[in-house]
Amino acid sequence: MAVCWRCPDCLEDTCHTEYIDLREPVRCGRCDATVQSAEALCVVCDSPNPLTRRDTIHFACSVCGNTQRLWSESA
Repeated sequence: MAVCWRCPDCLEDTCHTEYIDLREPVRCGRCDATVQSAEALCVVCDSPNPLTRRDTIHFACSVCGNTQRLWSESA
């Protein structure tokens, strides 16, 4: 599983399997826009800032509760 978010510019979903530092911006895989985590949209409900860290590997949307797990091949 990966942590996914929707770009507010092109509305395309981008997923990450590597570590995400929420203090750093993320980059859209389609339009290459740099997006702050507070501007990214939830892939389920389109609310802003879905990348709320629940624990070390789980992220949850504070609006709809969609939970995602960060996974990587090195984990």
